[in-house]
Amino acid sequence: QQLKTELTRHKVVSPIDGVVMQRNAEIGLFAGSGKSLFVIGDPKQFEIEIALSPRYIHVIESGNEASFLNYEGQWERAVVKRVDPMANATTGLYSVVLGVNSTQLRVGASVEAQIRIEHETDAIMVPYESVREVAGQTRVYVCSGDIAVERIVNRGRTNTRGETHIKSGLVNGERIVLKGADRMYDGAQIWIQES
Repeated sequence: QQLKTELTRHKVVSPIDGVVMQRNAEIGLFAGSGKSLFVIGDPKQFEIEIALSPRYIHVIESGNEASFLNYEGQWERAVVKRVDPMANATTGLYSVVLGVNSTQLRVGASVEAQIRIEHETDAIMVPYESVREVAGQTRVYVCSGDIAVERIVNRGRTNTRGETHIKSGLVNGERIVLKGADRMYDGAQIWIQES
């Protein structure tokens, strides 16, 4: 009776409502201070880390849709939370972190994941030196005859080859100003050199 009374005074309470991911306690063992009894995982905080090739890094950014294969063989929704701006010095791969909300995961487990890439074959890539950032807006100068026309564009990431992904604002095939773009202005007269 005394032991039962003492047991009612010793409760282990988790600070979050989650899932038991790891158990380090067994019946009959003593619990000491500083010893981890359980590891609780919050399904709303799970992350999946992917090593991504530089070939695709310019079209991947926060908010992209993704999915992963759970232990029941079903695809669940995920989303890109962040993309490491620097490649791993050893592997040359970029780290992409997916945010997921699932109870079908375990800490440290390997899973299959996919990131949705739209219109990759139609992606417009321009040399990074042709892109200017002024007052929070991204500008590119398009050649209209012998006149430079300022164009506000929506840019993506710059890959390891120095190419910047233009998401919108340019049409495939348009000629842009490369040399002197940092000194260019709307309506400036330009001289086109054929190479």
